[in-house]
Amino acid sequence: MAALFASLAVRKALDTLSSLLPASLAASSSSSAANRARQEQDLEDMRMLERTMRRIHATLHDAEQHWDIHEESTKLRLKELKELAYDAEDVVEEYEYEVNRCKVEALELSASTADHKRKRQQNLSLKLLNCPSLATVSQFPSLTVLHVCDPFKEEILQRLVNSHMMLEELHIESDTINSICLDPLKLPSLKNLDVRCPNLKSCNAFAGLTSLKILWIRCSPRLHIPDSLRSQLEELRILDF
Repeated sequence: MAALFASLAVRKALDTLSSLLPASLAASSSSSAANRARQEQDLEDMRMLERTMRRIHATLHDAEQHWDIHEESTKLRLKELKELAYDAEDVVEEYEYEVNRCKVEALELSASTADHKRKRQQNLSLKLLNCPSLATVSQFPSLTVLHVCDPFKEEILQRLVNSHMMLEELHIESDTINSICLDPLKLPSLKNLDVRCPNLKSCNAFAGLTSLKILWIRCSPRLHIPDSLRSQLEELRILDF
């Protein structure tokens, strides 16, 4: 009877191991070169264990059918085989745990990568530097950061700024423009505005930018900042460089 229990334990462990090996083989083929050698060695060890367990299972089955279990030598052989069977079962359980842990880590990594990619897509940054001949611009639905620097056409600036409702950060550098036309209704997410325009005299929508939290004014001494805007800002810097 003891041999029967050990035989059942080996059979169960064999079934588990046989179901794990194909998934482990697939995981090994998709691993990096650094991990592949170790995983292939682990797989070879598991295949060797599988062959050994099959021999143990067959021997225990024969013992139940044909061996004289009253002989001392037979008892000793059965005892050793049972110990091997239960040790093998423990190894398979540990291997099953490790395979499942690797699956969970792979899923977490995949989810993290997808989330990082999604965030990168959601936070598109655009810089226009030295584009004096640019006449048309495309729509970028996920544009959140825009940096425009001389030379550029003012209509391009207005079109870019007032057609991207997800825009959160705007940097404008120009030695020529004297006014900036912003539409607060089209900039509901703008939080950070950085302006370096020595000739700038007005920005018509300052008072309406209710989401604005950070304002940097550089080299724009003639630009007026209304008190209503000052009170809502978390950071205001007026610099002469």
